[in-house]
Amino acid sequence: MINCDVSTLVICGPCEPQEIFHYSEFRKEFPKGCGGVPVNSLVLGLRGKISNIHVVSLSQHISEYWTHTEQGITLHLFPMRRRVRDYALDFFKFEIAEMKNCIKEINPDVINAHWTYEFALASLGCGIPTVVTVHDAPLRIFLIFRDPYRFIRLLMSLQVRVRARNLIFVSPNLRRTWTRQMFRFGTDPVIPNFATGCDLQNSSRKSNLSCVSIGSATKLKNIRTLIVGWNLVLKYRPEAWLNLIGPELGTDEEIYIWAKNLNLNHNINWIGNVNHADALTIVSESVLMVHPSLEESFGLSILESMSLGVPVIGGKVSGAVPYLISDTGVLVDVTSADEIASAINWMLGDDSARNKLGARAKIRATTEFSPELAVNAYLKIFERISKN
Repeated sequence: MINCDVSTLVICGPCEPQEIFHYSEFRKEFPKGCGGVPVNSLVLGLRGKISNIHVVSLSQHISEYWTHTEQGITLHLFPMRRRVRDYALDFFKFEIAEMKNCIKEINPDVINAHWTYEFALASLGCGIPTVVTVHDAPLRIFLIFRDPYRFIRLLMSLQVRVRARNLIFVSPNLRRTWTRQMFRFGTDPVIPNFATGCDLQNSSRKSNLSCVSIGSATKLKNIRTLIVGWNLVLKYRPEAWLNLIGPELGTDEEIYIWAKNLNLNHNINWIGNVNHADALTIVSESVLMVHPSLEESFGLSILESMSLGVPVIGGKVSGAVPYLISDTGVLVDVTSADEIASAINWMLGDDSARNKLGARAKIRATTEFSPELAVNAYLKIFERISKN
């Protein structure tokens, strides 16, 4: 383990209190945060290695400042306005000011901000050594969606690009894309995200042809193409089932109604939003993960599936997906329902090949993307920038 002289660290980014304090000795209800699985994992990975870790974050589920301290971790949660137009039109002015004041009061040795938007801008305005972890490519996202909100996010990210001296990227592909599109050239390091809480066993339900996909109803996640492909799969494997997990993937949502109207709603469990632990359980009980996303800067749900020994079908040109999957799954053109269906049919029909890929995936996930490697890399960077 790296020796690190940093005694007080602020991590500023989206988080989920229940996941950070899942070990809590206190019987209390934790408010809902705004997700942030990479941040949750990093905080837990650093616990005990830095004396005082402060997490500064936002939530739309509280009306006033909330804090909790336990085992060297203090979480500071500030209310976030609920209407997009309220916080987007003033570039998160209120939220940034609250977080900035909090960080200044803590006065840490180092700040690690996540994503290149409101959390990074709050951190960079404190005059304290800061490293920003980059999780997405804002220009690429804007070009896919082309809406005002993503344009505002792009403008925020451009401010971060100008002001940030230290960046970390979560994949080599993201670093190439971000540096090219944002005209940032240098040797900023890559530290991949890592999976935690994946100590479940891929269960013995090998004969149950249950597949899973974790995404959302957005165009970027491409679930509609998967649904069309899934109905092609059912022509040959009518006993197979697909579990859909994520925002707007529950019953009575727009995409559910679309599938039902087109008679594509067969052998699909519309699970929708569930907590992280329940999602991992569903993945562990599946024989295959299908990830049709058009673009991923990393793809944490892919890595978590691999950690559970569940092989993945993903996009061959979908950002960091090929980097993650490598030779442990199947890469296809995810814009083609036929290609997705063919890959699923092959994987479901060859137990031996699927099990070998799953075993290989687990080895890759737990060695090349281990928590220890990532945490040590972060500690080295914190130590270096604290002395600048």
